[in-house]
Amino acid sequence: MRVAALWATPMRFWPGLALAEWAGILITSPVFPVFDDLVPAIGGTLVPWLIYAVVVREVRQYAARSDGDASTHALSYAVVAGLVGAAANGLFLVGLRWLDDETVTHPVQLFLTFAFGDYAGIMTLVPLVVMALDKRDPVPKRTRRMRYALALLPSLGVGLTLVPGLGIPTIYNWVFVTVPLTVIGATRGRRAAVAALALVSCCFLAVAHGAFAAWPAEEIQRIFAVAATGALLLGTRRDAMLAQRIDLSRSIEELQYKTQALRDAATRLSAQREAESRRVGLELHDEIGQDMTALATRLRLAERLATTDGMRAELELLRGMVAEAHGHLRNVIRRLHPIALERFGLERALAAGPLAEIAADAGVAYTCAIRGDVAPLPLDIATGVYRISQEAVTNGVRHGCGGEIHVQLDLQDTGAGRELQLSISDAQGAIDVPAQPDSLGLQGIRDRANALGATYHFSASSGRPRHWMRLVLAPVTPHAGRVDGFDAGNDASGTGRGFPFPPIEAPRRPAGWPLD
Repeated sequence: MRVAALWATPMRFWPGLALAEWAGILITSPVFPVFDDLVPAIGGTLVPWLIYAVVVREVRQYAARSDGDASTHALSYAVVAGLVGAAANGLFLVGLRWLDDETVTHPVQLFLTFAFGDYAGIMTLVPLVVMALDKRDPVPKRTRRMRYALALLPSLGVGLTLVPGLGIPTIYNWVFVTVPLTVIGATRGRRAAVAALALVSCCFLAVAHGAFAAWPAEEIQRIFAVAATGALLLGTRRDAMLAQRIDLSRSIEELQYKTQALRDAATRLSAQREAESRRVGLELHDEIGQDMTALATRLRLAERLATTDGMRAELELLRGMVAEAHGHLRNVIRRLHPIALERFGLERALAAGPLAEIAADAGVAYTCAIRGDVAPLPLDIATGVYRISQEAVTNGVRHGCGGEIHVQLDLQDTGAGRELQLSISDAQGAIDVPAQPDSLGLQGIRDRANALGATYHFSASSGRPRHWMRLVLAPVTPHAGRVDGFDAGNDASGTGRGFPFPPIEAPRRPAGWPLD
C-alpha cells in the first residue's frame, strides 16, 4: 500500500501520507507489537516510509528524464522502485532486528524473508494502481475480452495444484503459475499480466489464510514475486514494442504521403515543362519557321533575278545557310514538340521516328524492340518514356555509343498490375562519367523517372544496358469505348490520361496529419 500511494500521489501530499501511516502504526502497535525496545520501535515506524519515499522519488525523476513513452514504461519503473525499496527496507529491518535481539543467527535468510514479503505485497497493489492511472487502452473490445479471459489461466493453474486427486508434487507448483503468467505478459501485454496477477494474488491470499495447505507461505511469496516481475517486465516490453511499431507505421504512412505529394508535384512540373516546350515549339514552327521559309523563297527569287554571276553565287550561299538554319530549327522543334509521338503513338515514334533519324544522321546503327500493347499508355507516361529515350539516344550519339544503340521496351501484366521496363543499350563499354552528371543529361533523365514514380539505374561500367527503368502501373480497368492514342480531350474523367486507365486519386492524408 505504501509504494502504491507514493507512486499515485503528487509529492506535495507526501507529508500527509507519512503522518497518516505513522499514526496508523502507533495506534495498532499495542495490538500487534513488533519490537521490544523503544528505539527499534521508533525506527521501524519512521524509517521504512522514508526509504520508500526516497526510492520512489528518484525512480520517478529518472523516468521523467528518460526518453520514450512514460506511460508505457511506468509499470517497469514502478517494479524497479518496489524491488529496490524492498531490498533497502529488508536490510534496514535486519539491522533493527539485530539491535532489538542480538541473537540473529541467519541474517541472509531473514533479509530474504523481509524483502520477499514486502516485494510480494508491492506486486499485489502497485500494478493495479499504475494501470488505473493509465487510462489509455487502444485495444478493441473484442481483443480486450479475450485478454481478460486468458488472465484466468494462472488462477486455474493454482487451482490444479490444490486438487488432491491429481497428486502434483509441491516442487512443481511454481510451473502452473509462472509459465502462464510469463506467456500472458509476453503475448498479451502488461494489462493482461496485471489482471492475471490480481487474480493469482486473491488465490494466494486464500491459501495463506489456511483455506488450502498445498502452498507454504514462503513459497507463495517467492513464486509470486518472481512470476510477477517476469510477467510485468515482459508485458511492458511487449507494449513498448507495439507502441514503437504503431509509431513506425505512422511515420511510414506520413513518409509515403510526403513522397506521393512530392511525386505529384514533380509530375505537375514535368507536365508544365512539357506543355511549355510544346508551346515554344509550335511558336517556333508557326512564326520563325514560316519566316525562314519565306526568306528562302525570296532568296530563290532574287537568285533568279540576279544580273551577275557573283551576285548569284552569294545569293545561293545565303539560301544554303538559310536552309541549314531551317534544318537546325526543325531539330529544335522536334526536341521541343514530339509531333511523331502525338500523331503515330509511342511504338512508331520509338521505332521509326526522330530517334532513328538522329542515329542515322550520326551513322549509328539504331534498333528498337517493343513487347506488349503500349498504345493505351497514359500520355504523361508515354511522353516520359519517349523523352527519356530521346535524351539517352542523343547522349549516346553525342558522347559515344560504339556505333550501336538498342532500345527495348517491355509492358507485361504481372497479375497485381502492369510492369513497364525500358532498357537502352550501346556498344561503348565502360565510360568515364564527369564530376557533374548533368553534363550527360543524366539528371534530366532521373527527374523524369522520379516524376513517373519509376526506378532508374545508369551503368557507367557496361552498356548492356546503359539505362534501365522500371515502372509499375495500375491494373487495367475495362471500359466501353476504349480510346487508343493520346488525345487528352477524349478522356471523360478529365484527368488527361485517356482510357482504359483509371484516374489517379489524390494521396490520402495519414491519421492525425495536420491540415494545411
